[in-house]
Amino acid sequence: MIASICCRPKPWLLFLVAIWIFSCKPVCQALPIPSPQATQRTDTSTVQQTPPSTGKQQEPLPRPGESVGGGGGFSVDLTGLFGHKEPDIEKTLDKKGPQFPDAFTMSSFGVQGYVKGNWPVVLEYEVEEPALILVTIAAPGVETASYRLDSTKQRHLTIFHIPARFGAKPVPGWYLIRALSDNVGELKPVHFHIFALGAGEKAVGSVTIDQLIFQQQLLNTQQKQKVGYSFHSLSDFDEVEVAFPKGSMLLPDRLIIQEKVKVESISGGVERDAVVQRTWDGKADNGKFSPGTHYMVVRAWRGLRSGADWVTVWSTQVLRVE
Repeated sequence: MIASICCRPKPWLLFLVAIWIFSCKPVCQALPIPSPQATQRTDTSTVQQTPPSTGKQQEPLPRPGESVGGGGGFSVDLTGLFGHKEPDIEKTLDKKGPQFPDAFTMSSFGVQGYVKGNWPVVLEYEVEEPALILVTIAAPGVETASYRLDSTKQRHLTIFHIPARFGAKPVPGWYLIRALSDNVGELKPVHFHIFALGAGEKAVGSVTIDQLIFQQQLLNTQQKQKVGYSFHSLSDFDEVEVAFPKGSMLLPDRLIIQEKVKVESISGGVERDAVVQRTWDGKADNGKFSPGTHYMVVRAWRGLRSGADWVTVWSTQVLRVE
């Protein structure tokens, strides 16, 4: 699966390469392709046994929460890197919300979503080892903004603001999250767990989607069971989707891998203080059962006319499908 992530000629790869090269000079090798002899992949059920908590350095690093520019005022027009502007990207973000890769590692991935000047951004995460945690925000024709976040060994809820130069109206942009080894020399991705990521006033207070719960931790497909799940919203959202990605872990680096399996739409969105309750039968979008360990991921967003705020939240629980 890792090879397929790296080899597909998609805009995600061009974006990641561009950001690594232009907007954060100290970080040059965020996710090398692992050697089959040196790595082993295992189920993320092992993560739950230990609660998830992740070239040479030539430039001084910013303090936690401090913004750094794209380097000497350098601005990257990412639209040019794609060869053309995707004509329906606004419609995609309005109808389908923030766009994640079909498969990715939590230690280094990009999200396409709306950005706006002065917007608050929330990231809830946990690390188990000293790390360099970077968030880079980009939009076509605007100097990128990068933030270094606190990496002490505990769970963090961090809120920071997008610079005013990104403009007074929401525009399609990109968010890049990286958790790297905090050392002199080659930087490598480290074990990192994200619980929430969101942007916009209506999506950020703390985290406006919470209480993600599986009613049971094991789903026996032989008995044709269904698992109940629920979540709570602290805000109104036009659209909501619930996904059940399959999780695994890449050893020995313990990188958490997520792969798209099943996505369900919540018709009519969700209202403030509502509790949504549904069931899942353990089947993927292709109609076949998906054995293994799965997360629940809730993506909620507002259309551009409603402000374009968005949030994505991962469950702390996992569900084993057998």
